[in-house]
Order: sequence, then structure tokens, then C-alpha cells
Amino acid sequence: MGASKVLVIGAAGYLGRTLCQRLTREGFSLRALVCHDESVEGLPVSLEVTRGTVCRRGDVVKALGDAEAIVNCAVVMPDRAKRLPREIYDEVNNHACQLILKVAAEKGLERVILISTAGVLAKNPATGLYDDEAPFRKGYNHYLQSKIDFEAWLKEHEEKVFPRWVLLRPSSIYGPGPSFKWPQVVDLVRRGKAAILGDGSCLHPLIDVRDLADAILKALQQPIEKVQRERITISDCSPIKVKDVMEKVRLFAGNGRIRRVPGWLALGAAYLLKFVPRGLKTERLTLLTPGDAWEYIVSRFYDPRKAEQLLGFKTRIPFDRAMKETLEFHGRGSL
Repeated sequence: MGASKVLVIGAAGYLGRTLCQRLTREGFSLRALVCHDESVEGLPVSLEVTRGTVCRRGDVVKALGDAEAIVNCAVVMPDRAKRLPREIYDEVNNHACQLILKVAAEKGLERVILISTAGVLAKNPATGLYDDEAPFRKGYNHYLQSKIDFEAWLKEHEEKVFPRWVLLRPSSIYGPGPSFKWPQVVDLVRRGKAAILGDGSCLHPLIDVRDLADAILKALQQPIEKVQRERITISDCSPIKVKDVMEKVRLFAGNGRIRRVPGWLALGAAYLLKFVPRGLKTERLTLLTPGDAWEYIVSRFYDPRKAEQLLGFKTRIPFDRAMKETLEFHGRGSL
């Protein structure tokens, strides 16, 4: 095993909480950097917590202490109301990651684990797959573009920056925990406001947050010479379809209604809505953009072989169980 003392940045978030529990069970000594307004309730009591921001070098250095490695779980996720300025995403999802690598080089750390997203990938024209050698796609929102911008920066400066990094690219994360979208999805289904674009047969890869924590653990345990400078997609390889996900939500929500909207109609409406002022749109129409529509019309399937070869990683938690526990976490009365 490599580092035994690890700084988890973003430890109070969805992934960070699950990861801290997992690493603690494995015997790691943990430090944490969390925002000033975040609750640390439920985190391991042994955690050494520093309050601050990943965007400030002094806070990162203070939180690092004597840790030998960093796992960066800090992220600004997509704002469903689309009110956050692009600068906020750039600051956390791009520039803060660059800062972490610079601090790691200054302090001579054993390794850094960075969390990106499989959504940065376009289809590889050589293989026809969404694999880790695929080119970057065009970002359709500030979140995705900030992730692409960091990866592009890393690719350009790969020979100049701290070399002992591993970049993991998870697919859409689910599982028990305070995730950012599942309560809203259930609420829309219950109110009869949810819709499936097209016939719902397109593939929508997911990864349980506990499986992702396992992948991070393996990235910390592998010899650094084997995994450094590697970009690795982490995803369940099961053929999960949009309609499968929505049917689970429908049953959980008490047989709520889900409408079917032809894909061509949704795309056409999304392009037309680009020219409608925000103040004239309802909340639901604000969410409908061409990029969002394409996400649920075009299948994406990620190649898991690199994760198996380099990390020895395979998912443990099947879709039915993960989806059930995702929905049950939030509780019928609180949604």
C-alpha cells in the first residue's frame, strides 16, 4: 500500500462522506478539508477537520498537514436552475485542481487522486467506444465545460506538473446519500411533470457511490508506478436504460405518471427555447437545453476494461439494489 495518511478534500459532500467511511474501515488515517458552512455530522470521529476552501492555497496546505496523499472530491455540480456563473465552476472544478497539483509538487506527496467525470468523453472514432483514449466532447453546461477545461490543461501540461496523479472518470453517481438530483426526479414523477425523451431505450450508465469509493481505495493501494498519469473510467458495465431507471422511480413514487415526448420534438423545443428570455420560462423549461436533451436520447456506454486491468476494479452493487437504496435513503415523507 502507498500512503497511509490521506487528505480528503470535499469530505462533507456526497462522495466524500462515503469515501471517508470506506477509508477509515481500511485503516487509513484521514484529514479533511470542508467548507465553513458544511456539516461534519456523520463523518468518522477520528477525522482531523480543517475548515476552508479548496480554492485557497493556504487552506489546502493547512489541511494537508502531515498527509502523504490527497483525494479531491470537491466539486460544483450542475445548477438545475442554471443561475451559477461560469466563474464558480472554473474556480472549483478547474483552477483548484491545478492548485492541488502544485501543492503536491511543493510538498513531495506520494500521490493525488483527482475525480473528473466520464461525461467529458466523446465517442472514440477508432473504436466506436466511449473509452479513455476518446477525444473530449463539447461541454453543454458550465459544469461539464469546467471538467473538460481542467482535463485539457492537464493534457497540455502533463510533462511539467506533479506526475504522481491518477484521474478517475465516474459515470453518473447514485446510491444512498445526499445526492443532488434524485429527490428532484422523484418529485417530478409524483407531480406528473416527468418525461422520457424518445422511447427511453438509450443507455444511461451509472455507478454506485460505494463502488466509486472502492475504486478510489484501489487507486490509493496500487503501486504508483502502475497507475500514475492514468485516466480511468469508473462505471457499471450493465446495460442500464433510461426507461429502466424511470420505471423504478415511478414505482417508488406511488405509480406517478411519466409522459413520453418524441426525441425530435424535445430537441426542436430545446433549440427554440434558447431564444426565449429566462424570465419568460417556467422552471421546467429552463432545464430543457439541447445538451440536456441529447443526454437522454443518445446512448453512452463506457469501457470498463482499463479499470479492471489497472485497479482490479469491478462493481459489486447491482442496479436493482443500488436504485432501491438510492430512493429509500431520501424517505417517502421527505420527497
